[in-house]
Amino acid sequence: MSLQAADKWNRETPVPLQVIQYVDQGVREKLPAGTEVLGISRSGASYWARTAKIDATNEAGEETPFFIKVMIV
Repeated sequence: MSLQAADKWNRETPVPLQVIQYVDQGVREKLPAGTEVLGISRSGASYWARTAKIDATNEAGEETPFFIKVMIV
C-alpha cells in the first residue's frame, strides 16, 4: 500500500459534529432502564463515522458510560 493510500485511512471522515450534539430519543430507549443521560462528547475517530461517548448513570447513580458511532448515509 502506498503512503498516500495509507494516509487516506488515517483521516477522519467529515461527518458533521451536530450528529453527536444530543442523544436521540430512539437511542435513549435502547439504554438500560433507569439510565440517566448526563451528556455526550466526541470520543476517538473513525474512518466511516462520528464516534461519541454518552455520559450516563445507572439506577444506583453509578457512572455508566456508553459509546456510539453515528454515520451519515
